Amino acid sequence: MQSFPVTGIAKGILAIFAALLLSLLFYSAQAYRKYELRQAANARITAALEATYQSKLAHFQQDLPIGTARLQVEKYLTSQGILFSDDREIIAKLGDEPGDGFACDRWGVYVYFKFGRAERSDEVLPADPLTAISLRRIGHCL
Repeated sequence: MQSFPVTGIAKGILAIFAALLLSLLFYSAQAYRKYELRQAANARITAALEATYQSKLAHFQQDLPIGTARLQVEKYLTSQGILFSDDREIIAKLGDEPGDGFACDRWGVYVYFKFGRAERSDEVLPADPLTAISLRRIGHCL
């Protein structure tokens, strides 16, 4: 077999290719490190926010026991300056949590007030009793 000598041009091309490959590896490592740091920061923020949300939920559960009439729940939320939407369930936004940055950029955290029926009616009535209070997260995702 005959071997071909490596010319100066081939050595230059190999050196450039190796430099580009090393640069790409270095950039990837730095990007991954930044991603990991951002994820750790988001986890700390989410943990702190979770404690706040659980405290607010406990406060709602204490001030609005199961069985409280819908009208009283609405009056309470209004008196506290809490904005809410009113349909079958009453929904109030508590805040936002950071997302992962890829699929979801943020998560909205809401408290849901669920009601039963005071009478046999499909209408929402002021006397409908509160049956549950819970937290829900809704992602702002792709």
